[in-house]
Amino acid sequence: MGKGFKDVNIAFAGTHEHSEKIPQWVKANGGIYSRDVTELVTHLVATEAAFTKNVQAVQKAKKLNIRIVTYDWLEDSLMSKTPAPKCVGPYLWERVLKDKRKRQPAKMSSLKNVRQKKQRGVDPEKTLGEFRKGARAIISDMEDLGYHLYVDKDTGVAYTATLVRSSVVNSHFHKETFLARVYETNKSPHTYSAFVKYSRTGASGKDILAPGGSTLDLAVSTFEKFFKTKTGLEWKDRFDDSRGWFTFERPTGILGSLRIDAQSKITDSVAREHMSMANNDSAEGPGLMLEKRTAGSANSPLN
Repeated sequence: MGKGFKDVNIAFAGTHEHSEKIPQWVKANGGIYSRDVTELVTHLVATEAAFTKNVQAVQKAKKLNIRIVTYDWLEDSLMSKTPAPKCVGPYLWERVLKDKRKRQPAKMSSLKNVRQKKQRGVDPEKTLGEFRKGARAIISDMEDLGYHLYVDKDTGVAYTATLVRSSVVNSHFHKETFLARVYETNKSPHTYSAFVKYSRTGASGKDILAPGGSTLDLAVSTFEKFFKTKTGLEWKDRFDDSRGWFTFERPTGILGSLRIDAQSKITDSVAREHMSMANNDSAEGPGLMLEKRTAGSANSPLN
């Protein structure tokens, strides 16, 4: 477990897609998560809706002079090379909203240009090229932070997935793309991180699936859950021809084909091995199975 948040006590206000994960992320990095706003809380992470509506948690935080920050503060802090709280200044909701009001006139004046671009349509190759350029930038950032792509040593499977969906709306081409990856630290003992890069016509962004300092189980499970949510397939079935909401983009070229074939064979082999072991255990009887588990428990990482 990390210690970068050891002096941090965080509460949360509002509704966010990662609301349920925040307590786990904070605790995994040595911090404290509080369900209620008290004088012990150092930071209140709030959604824009919660702040602007001045919900009870926000009111209480203001009375106690607790710093009220955006979700980006938490995400950027967790994704730092060494996860630790960032300076809150740029993330304080009062400052963020003030800057937003200043930018509003400029934003309105650019709407005309945006509409003109939409009317001209979108070049599919250009859209995909921009996504890949952005994805390479994020990969480079992770490498600079001391991470590399996680590859399962037993199966040789690299935990990276590009998911695409294309559609035509009002005679205009639209393409949505996700790049999901699991990363492992270069240094031992290894910790893990998982993120997703999103891109569509006129918008892009990234999101955390599992923050830096996560366990392998957490990073892989969130990655596989995201993959299933978008494709309708289990990660082990990613090479199936079934079509879900989003499609898994297979590696291209001869090397890509060889890699797919090798990974498929390894996955099948591992599945058969587990089935064979299960059948042997059943044939030997429950008494021997219990004896095996008891003998192995001495070396369990939980002991």
